Amino acid sequence: MSAAEIKELKKELSSVIKKTIQKEMMKFRAELIPFISEEEQSEIETLYDKPLRKDVKSKKVKFALEN
Repeated sequence: MSAAEIKELKKELSSVIKKTIQKEMMKFRAELIPFISEEEQSEIETLYDKPLRKDVKSKKVKFALEN
């Protein structure tokens, strides 16, 4: 193998490893997010009121994890 081929192979391998680690970290992070039912969420909002829109913005995010 030439030096250029080895360099290209290292670059490709690095890219594959980086993508794999990112994918696994996203799965790990998603597992750490606690599940809150709609009932629990409404109870929290009733007890503590919703934050003002000008102060806080929130988004719902859905994860589709592969097993």
